[in-house]
Amino acid sequence: MKAKLLRALLVSGLTVSCIAPSLTVGAAEADAADLSVFESGETTVDDKTMEYRLYDPSDNGYDAESYPLVLFLHGEDAVGNDNEAQLTANRGATLWTEDGLADQNPVYVLAPQCQDGDWTTEENVALVKQALDDVIAENKVDPDRIYVQGMSIGGTGTWKMLLEYPDVFAAGMPICGKIPEEYYENPDVFKALVNMPIWAFHTADDDVIPAEETAKAVQALKDAGSKCIKYEEYSAGSITPAHEIWNRVYDIGTPYNWLMVQSRERTQDNTLDPSLLFSKKEISDTVTRVCDYELGQIYVIENEGGVLLIDSGMGGMGEADLYAYIRDEVLKNKDAEFDLVLTHNHVDHVLGIPSLVNSGKLKNVYIHEADKAGLDEWMTNLSVDLGDSLKFLKEGDTVTVGDETLDVLEVPGHTPGSIVFFYKDYIFTGDAIGSGDLWLNGEYVENYLPSIHHFLEEINARGNEFEILPGHAENKVPFYVQYVEDIGSCAEGIVDGSLPVGVYTRRVGAYATYNSGNIYFDSSKVKAE
Repeated sequence: MKAKLLRALLVSGLTVSCIAPSLTVGAAEADAADLSVFESGETTVDDKTMEYRLYDPSDNGYDAESYPLVLFLHGEDAVGNDNEAQLTANRGATLWTEDGLADQNPVYVLAPQCQDGDWTTEENVALVKQALDDVIAENKVDPDRIYVQGMSIGGTGTWKMLLEYPDVFAAGMPICGKIPEEYYENPDVFKALVNMPIWAFHTADDDVIPAEETAKAVQALKDAGSKCIKYEEYSAGSITPAHEIWNRVYDIGTPYNWLMVQSRERTQDNTLDPSLLFSKKEISDTVTRVCDYELGQIYVIENEGGVLLIDSGMGGMGEADLYAYIRDEVLKNKDAEFDLVLTHNHVDHVLGIPSLVNSGKLKNVYIHEADKAGLDEWMTNLSVDLGDSLKFLKEGDTVTVGDETLDVLEVPGHTPGSIVFFYKDYIFTGDAIGSGDLWLNGEYVENYLPSIHHFLEEINARGNEFEILPGHAENKVPFYVQYVEDIGSCAEGIVDGSLPVGVYTRRVGAYATYNSGNIYFDSSKVKAE
């Protein structure tokens, strides 16, 4: 299948990362945040002054040569001159300083306050840019990792800053904003953002700034040649009030982690398409996690005797050279042959296969036979013939890498053939239990209960303090057994009716939540017939 057609199929029907379920927005404000960690400052341009607050990680227990910076542009509810409302109206500024996240990614947070008008006036744009320049000059800011994000008029301001200063930012997250109309008069301005990592968000029934505004901006970037623009439009009725989508975005792990891996060094000053790039993290001396642009997770196990890959992601809609990255950036033995095991057949776990096949180093591809049809369909679309290299796994089988083995357990539900792998103190779960959310795609929740109970019984029988390594990068990673238990309790609560059911955000459907576990499901399939 041609890449263009493949992209069209994916965009029309694919959701590739796990998103937290819906809620009534507004309660999760930042009033409880420690505002004392934000210093007061101000900047002046042409006799007009703008106040701001700045979080400095080096003043809060962190020690590094440099840090990324997040520029946060608030919404209309924080306009004023108290130099505080931009911190208390929501978590847009304080999120980055919360427990766990600050340790994971210590960053500068610059939160100016718009005193009048909005972020797009010539005066306010100049003041924001001057404040940014001042903070960069006076602190240990990594110039390759400067990000801008904001909501409502701040989302509009985010688009404005990206278009005015494309050489400054490594990535942007405009939330329920719009591009000022004058930019559409000269479509060439969008070419500067063709390789800019941008993830935009809107709610379909937003009655303040219509979702069509973000859709229009995204299309302008696509028309200019962007393949990396990401757009998340939440379903009508999933956010209350519909405009206030931002706390949902901040509750989701994936956008946070996605933003933190973007770098102008990585994209060579935004001259490379980031959707074709990867990042990595060493989990142990034998396990490395590789993330594609969508933060789909590919795991590489390498020991003295061999190499094994778990899943292949969907980097660049299958156009990225996954093998070259793994060979050059991960493998100690650059000439090693390897096997691939697939947790299931979904597109965001199999699109890296052509690169692996073309390497000439791939020996065997393993999958559960119940997921063969879906894998065959994608391989046909990609003109890939796995031939005799395709092998099937079932519960009780083992996969060998060197002198070590992975044990196979069936956990159907997300797909009929979803399997997980036990290896040392790790369990590779793909999407069988989700990555914060579990998606039951057309399956009855009641039918999933034996799967999750069986999984928990196996964990308990082995007695290990397992670390769960799932299929997508959320800021809850790594997961532990408690998460598996929460997914089980969530499924039980849906079936027995003890848990309230809400409206899901990203597609028509329902969700329920129990502690750290969420399940998305078709509400008509709560119980098997």
